Amino acid sequence: MTRRMASRLSLVGTSPTIAVKMEADRLRREGVQVVDFGPGEPDLPSPEAVKRAGIRAIEEDFTHYTAAGGIQPLRQALAERYATLGGCSIDPAEVLVGVGGKSLLFAAMLALLNPGDEAVIFAPYWVSFPEQVRLAGGVPVFASLSADDGFAVRAAALEKVLSPATRMVILN
Repeated sequence: MTRRMASRLSLVGTSPTIAVKMEADRLRREGVQVVDFGPGEPDLPSPEAVKRAGIRAIEEDFTHYTAAGGIQPLRQALAERYATLGGCSIDPAEVLVGVGGKSLLFAAMLALLNPGDEAVIFAPYWVSFPEQVRLAGGVPVFASLSADDGFAVRAAALEKVLSPATRMVILN
């Protein structure tokens, strides 16, 4: 059996994030002190309460698959938290919990973008976003923000790039 990769992978390049991490790791091995601006991993230990909750979950055998969108108590707590922060009503059924923002965005792109659909990405942006749009069959379109304006999101920047093909807008 011949091994081959999916042709869609030709749409994307090497991850700049991983390239930066690999270079930082190489420099560290050579004894160079490095501040790594790659993946954005925190350099702090996990909070004690989080570690204890994880241990407690294992001890209580809470180790099986859960609902794909997250467990109901967590979705309820998040809906309440955002209602308090934003003053809006969010139904827990509208809350989706995942392992990270990028994976959830990619799932949304796969669900929403058809070939040729545009996804507007405000720049600056996380380097994975355009690659994810391409993998989902979409076309990344960039709306530039200004450092002079504190990178504030303005309707005018979005209006410049909206088209009938716009299907998604990504705010970073």
